[in-house]
Amino acid sequence: MKVLIEVHYIHYDTPSLQQGDFPVDSFEYEISPDRAAAVSAIIFIKELQRIHSGMQIRKVCYNSLDITDLVKSEIKRLDDEILNGPLDDVPF
Repeated sequence: MKVLIEVHYIHYDTPSLQQGDFPVDSFEYEISPDRAAAVSAIIFIKELQRIHSGMQIRKVCYNSLDITDLVKSEIKRLDDEILNGPLDDVPF
């Protein structure tokens, strides 16, 4: 199954849009469509960041549904894990 993902971002003060059809796991999509689309969107965004370093994400949509907050929070969590290690290993 595929979904249309749109990433609106700013790069060097220029608003830009990249979009395309991306595959999602059909089983995961039935359980949580937003989360399944967010996984594909994050992979797409990571590819864009390699080309457009320093880009600022403004909006992320799939099939015209806004998932910006979910994607941004998941990217932040992944980046924090890269810097600090998995949160499961931190003793409280």
